[in-house]
Amino acid sequence: MASSFPPSPSLPQLTALAPLELASFRSDRFRGEENPIHLDELEASDLQALNTVYRILSDLFSKLRMVYQHPVECLQAVRTFLRDTSDDELIEAAQVMGMASREKNPSDHLSRIFHDLRGGALPGLCMRLQLINYPSTRPEDAQQVFFLTRDHLKIMRNCVADIDATLRQADTQPQDHHLQLLIEKWTEAHLGGGGRDLHVEVACYYEGVICESCLEFSTLDRIIYNMMNNASRFAADRRVRFTMLPVPGEEPANIRFVIANKVAPEQSQILVERFGENMGNVLRGGFTTGGNGLGLRICADFCAQAYGVANFDMALEGGYFGAALQDDLFLIWFHWPLQAE
Repeated sequence: MASSFPPSPSLPQLTALAPLELASFRSDRFRGEENPIHLDELEASDLQALNTVYRILSDLFSKLRMVYQHPVECLQAVRTFLRDTSDDELIEAAQVMGMASREKNPSDHLSRIFHDLRGGALPGLCMRLQLINYPSTRPEDAQQVFFLTRDHLKIMRNCVADIDATLRQADTQPQDHHLQLLIEKWTEAHLGGGGRDLHVEVACYYEGVICESCLEFSTLDRIIYNMMNNASRFAADRRVRFTMLPVPGEEPANIRFVIANKVAPEQSQILVERFGENMGNVLRGGFTTGGNGLGLRICADFCAQAYGVANFDMALEGGYFGAALQDDLFLIWFHWPLQAE
């Protein structure tokens, strides 16, 4: 029997995690258009792997987009797709994607891009596809395949400017994205990789627009998937609570996103010994007990960019993002502006 989620922090506790006033230093809204890579920066083997992943996901997306709201039909569509297209091709391409280019050009920027191209929604999607023919698979699991496929295609266009120039241009066009989209895809979601299935519980205390284009929303997705993938490695009971709450008060300008999961005693000890009272430094990067240490720093830098904060230290001190350990519960948070200043 699955364990129940531990007692969650109350709203007052979540509200007290960080300041209620967060200044923005931008003159325009952050739209997630900054610093993609281009195809001509890649080695031939990586270009082939990248195109293979994008082609397979595009084909799968085209099969599911008309039926995903009908779970039984969606499940059948996924199974039919996998009879014609082996998931091994997708997994093999994902595993090698970026290796040659990063060996030739071991830049921090290229490493971060391929971190999210190989991460993001892809590990959870590959796991779902491997399990889709099991008798225990539910029709709702196929809907998760659709969400994961859609999200990773947008993440890929976010990371690589010319992988699909036509759709990337469409992604930049003004289009309101409501928090309901996050509620829809994360409520009761199962996400994970490497054999770890993460169960997500969602609490949202605001209704409204969070992003103004698909490209901005895919940047927000890159943050959330990085944090969820981190939780999937360390959640002691494989459960996480994802809370979205407005700050401050009745006319909020920002949303606080909080991801909370239980950690094992040995993991808690490692965190305390490494960070002590400065737990937010876990987002600085360079610290890992099983990954490569890039994911959380990517989250921090995107959040700082969204508010125009000059550097990591200023953003951490200002509470734009942070982390805390409360008994055996690890909490990590970041903010996103609801509207342009």
